[in-house]
Amino acid sequence: GLSCDVQVPFASSRAAPYFFRVRATNFLGLGTASNATEQSVALPSAPLSVSAVVIAPRTLNVSWAAPNDTGVGDQSRSLRNYTLQRSFGDSSFGTTVDTVLSNTTYTLIVSLPSATPTLFHFRLFASNDAGLGTYSATVSEQGVDLPTQPLNLQSHVFGPLTHNVTWDLPTNTGVGDQSRPLLYQRIQVKAEAGGSTSSGFSGTLFLDSSALTPTQTFFQLTSLVQGMVYFVRVTATNDAGTSNSSDPALQEAIALPLAPSTFTAVVTAELTIDLSWTVPTDTGFLQQDLARVTTFVLLQSTSPTFASEVSSNLLSSPSTPTALSRIVTPLAKGSRYYYRLYTENIAGRSTGFATSDEESISVPNPPTISADITSELEITLTWAAPTDTGLGEGVAPQRALTGYVLEVTQEDTPAPASPTFSVLYANFSE
Repeated sequence: GLSCDVQVPFASSRAAPYFFRVRATNFLGLGTASNATEQSVALPSAPLSVSAVVIAPRTLNVSWAAPNDTGVGDQSRSLRNYTLQRSFGDSSFGTTVDTVLSNTTYTLIVSLPSATPTLFHFRLFASNDAGLGTYSATVSEQGVDLPTQPLNLQSHVFGPLTHNVTWDLPTNTGVGDQSRPLLYQRIQVKAEAGGSTSSGFSGTLFLDSSALTPTQTFFQLTSLVQGMVYFVRVTATNDAGTSNSSDPALQEAIALPLAPSTFTAVVTAELTIDLSWTVPTDTGFLQQDLARVTTFVLLQSTSPTFASEVSSNLLSSPSTPTALSRIVTPLAKGSRYYYRLYTENIAGRSTGFATSDEESISVPNPPTISADITSELEITLTWAAPTDTGLGEGVAPQRALTGYVLEVTQEDTPAPASPTFSVLYANFSE
């Protein structure tokens, strides 16, 4: 005939070629031979080292290596192409999206239609002249969006020049819920001058750390500078990238306050001590600001070293935490009372304290007085100091008197047993 097609089966593939020749014959004999050569080719083995890695929002990089056997027992035989199959949520690949690739392509950027917890599955086939080879191992990955921003960021004063920062994890870590693990979180802190209410987080940062763990929701800032305002923001990072920053939080760096500047104790009534003081020169933010004081702590003792009989805070009942005075009454007559006064703000209590002391006294007993006529129309009055000038009988030394008041009245005769002194004839003070 004019043509002939002969199929030659082989028992196995091999890289060494087979050689063929064919000659035509007629009644005169055999013609000249025509030669051909070809290998015995089997189907290629499966592609190797298949991986699917998230590289951007809803974007994967699928990569692989060539089969160990491209058809002749090694990798010397050229492939025709690769076929990448993608299935959504079905590892049995009942429904697939197929992509035919060149025989030299070993990586492919795959855009995915959605970001959900459901997995996308991938497998590969290699093709040569003999047909479609064995499929590779299946790899699976999600379509991942950027995380949403961390929420409810707050910064609280925890102690002197210390802030506790707390926040909530993003409600969407990349696949519509919180099931996708984050890679890490980042905290940035910017210090601004006191009084600042906003920060662009530009320039030198006080702190910029990506060492926060994926599930961390707490960070403590220490060694802050008194009088500065610290702005904080947090971001979350997954395989697809980094979220928007959280809404920033700000907090002032507060130190412990100083003790009140002046503190006086004065007797103003019987068995009563009137205490008064002034606002400390620094209430924690380099300012003399009563609004930053949460309470004063006023303690009383009869021991100058406060070794015993120490009261609770005298400003607690009735509660007047930021008052600048307190009247203490009734007190035991003749006792000396010692007072310590501390200042507290949200960072804590002042390390130092103001001190004052005073005695609790009553009015003095009556002096002993006598009246004698020493000359015509002249009466000489003499008296002795009271035996109790305010601290009690027998107490030594007695409280110094501030003076005497001598009052003179006259009554019609006969003189009453107890004159009223309603109308004074004379009044002398010394």
